[in-house]
Amino acid sequence: MSYFRIRSADSNIDLPDHLSPDKRRHRQITGVFLGLTLLFGGLLVAVMASMLVPYDAETVSVPHEFVAETKVEKVVEKPIPIAETEPQPQTTPQPASQPAPVTHGGNLSKVVYLTFDDGPGAYTAKLLDVLKKYNAKATFFVTCAGDDSLIKREYDEGHAVALHTCSHNYAKIYASDAAYFSDLDAVKARVKRITGYDATMIRFPGGSSNTVSANYNRGIMTRLTKEVQNRGYAYFDWNVSSGDAGNTTSSDVVYRNVVAGMGKFSNGEVVLQHDIKSFSVDAVERIIQYGQEHGFVFEKLTPTSYTAHHGVNN
Repeated sequence: MSYFRIRSADSNIDLPDHLSPDKRRHRQITGVFLGLTLLFGGLLVAVMASMLVPYDAETVSVPHEFVAETKVEKVVEKPIPIAETEPQPQTTPQPASQPAPVTHGGNLSKVVYLTFDDGPGAYTAKLLDVLKKYNAKATFFVTCAGDDSLIKREYDEGHAVALHTCSHNYAKIYASDAAYFSDLDAVKARVKRITGYDATMIRFPGGSSNTVSANYNRGIMTRLTKEVQNRGYAYFDWNVSSGDAGNTTSSDVVYRNVVAGMGKFSNGEVVLQHDIKSFSVDAVERIIQYGQEHGFVFEKLTPTSYTAHHGVNN
């Protein structure tokens, strides 16, 4: 059997030569249609495959008008100034059994208790003049030093006269429990003789948190803090330190330390200063001026005032 060849762009179809002209024409058309179908089918598959290429965010360009401008500001942390002061002792919560005084409309956060240890001394009279000028009250934890007249003036001008120590000799005071109470009885007798009243407020030399006492008697502060209360005394520490017992001799530093503590404590600020130090006394007038300008009042401690107790470390 012989064949003749039909050529198209995409296929070669051999047709038997015995077919009739109509059948040959039909098969030619069918062959052409089949070739075109294969051609367009291949193109369609290629287009669909290209559409399945994964999206690459880094290679796709976005028109500028659709890009939001984002400004990234560098945050620079500014150093916080550190006040020149002694480390503040940790205070313990006020016992619920001890009533707080109702003063200054009940807003104790606006009450400042200026307290002065180790006097009376050479600068106590000047301090009393400043307190009188501004009608401010303070508390004096006195020793057996200084003139009796100064303690009498403190009392007569409405300040609190409290007990600190007679000798202020740590080795002697903290040698034993009996030695401490012997020293305390001596300074109490002095105040009684001068003022006529029995003082019941005390401050331990070094505060109740002192560790110096451990050099002389282990555990003595744990015992004394309990025993003084058993004997009817109220002992006071402080929650604001002026820094005058540390390395500073600057009135400016004392001033900054005290005013920085004002208003920080809900029960009021019990401030530690020493009236035997001239630079500390020199800061008092500015402290009172600042406080009164900002709504604070300066009052004396009473046996039921906030005690600002520290943690006992010996």
